[in-house]
Amino acid sequence: MTVVAIVLVERKGRVFLLKLGTGGIIVSLCLLALLFHRFESQRVDVRAEVATLVKDNRLDFNLADARWAGQGAVQLSVLYQYGEHQQVAEAYTPTEASQAVLKRAAEVVQALPAGQRTLIEQAQLAWSGRGTAAAAEPAQQLIATLPPASREALNAARHVHVAQHVQVQAAGQAPLRILRASVGPTPSRATGLLAALCIGGFIAFFSIGPGVCVWLALSELMPTRIRSVGMGVALLINQGTGTLIAGAFLPIVGNYGFHVMFLFWTACTVVYFVTAAFFLPETKGKSLEEIERLFARPKQEPAR
Repeated sequence: MTVVAIVLVERKGRVFLLKLGTGGIIVSLCLLALLFHRFESQRVDVRAEVATLVKDNRLDFNLADARWAGQGAVQLSVLYQYGEHQQVAEAYTPTEASQAVLKRAAEVVQALPAGQRTLIEQAQLAWSGRGTAAAAEPAQQLIATLPPASREALNAARHVHVAQHVQVQAAGQAPLRILRASVGPTPSRATGLLAALCIGGFIAFFSIGPGVCVWLALSELMPTRIRSVGMGVALLINQGTGTLIAGAFLPIVGNYGFHVMFLFWTACTVVYFVTAAFFLPETKGKSLEEIERLFARPKQEPAR
């Protein structure tokens, strides 16, 4: 899409591509917010229940064993804090696809000799947090010697078992605090595909609009005398904003959900669209001197 934008930028103009790109981004982010709100609104607060499971400054349990998790495929999100650090832990109970993976692995285990079968079963307990962690390493060595199909089935099952296990250990002497915990149904495969499609749309529209036109417009609109300094300041602001977003993303998502984050950036993009549509001058086909004259103050006639 970047190549398409490069081809169209001189034919359609910067403003057109910016309006097209930001408009597509707004639609993509709105759809993402609706998708995430649809299942995030079904989540139930279980902070008190999770907090009671913290022992010796450590959180360690299997989600499938928690009565408050409910039935079916569910997802648990936990926002925890130790010291000044906040992080998010997640766990999932098996979906229908995951149940098929476990069934296939069980068939492989049943075909093994008794000694090897016991070793794998102990490892499965360790992976899911129901057994001792030391049992996992010998099983991994055994799995590495099995035929490719059996090895693939058991490794896939290991991921399913590990996904059910919540294991959080506070670093140092800082107390472990559960700030937020919620459980709800796991999104369906169709929801995941729609979300991936919306993210793909966001990337495509960003590439055809802001990804190309912003830097081109900045270099054209800045006066020659401050162009190098101005581009440096713009790059610094861009990198600083990216760092700020990366640092704030997980705490915001943990406290308010993904849909709030997507709605916030939708609002920012609406401001972007209005600026590009109504305030940004079109520079297509103009020389740098002609562009600079657009911002020049009209000369006042001398008083007679």
